Amino acid sequence: MVEMINAVSARVRRPIHYFHLPAPKNRTDDAYFAPLAGLTPPPETQLYIGLIHYDDAVGDIIRLAAARRYARVDGVATECGMARGDPARLPALLAAHATVAELISR
Repeated sequence: MVEMINAVSARVRRPIHYFHLPAPKNRTDDAYFAPLAGLTPPPETQLYIGLIHYDDAVGDIIRLAAARRYARVDGVATECGMARGDPARLPALLAAHATVAELISR
């Protein structure tokens, strides 16, 4: 993913507002996030990490901390969207987004 972002950033001639990178629920380790240190997008391009997972508040925070060791994290999202999920889970997912986003602003 880092290689793809760097290649796109080097070739696209218009502003890129953000990139979204997924973070699987089972990946909280430095080995997964360390490549983020090699990102070279333009400074105005934001990085969103898809690290929010349903009913995994502790894991969400651990994934954020791991990602932040290697890159500036500007925002969070779910790993792969919410459109096909159980609608009953939406309130909890939105609450998780708000909780983790508050940590980013600190």
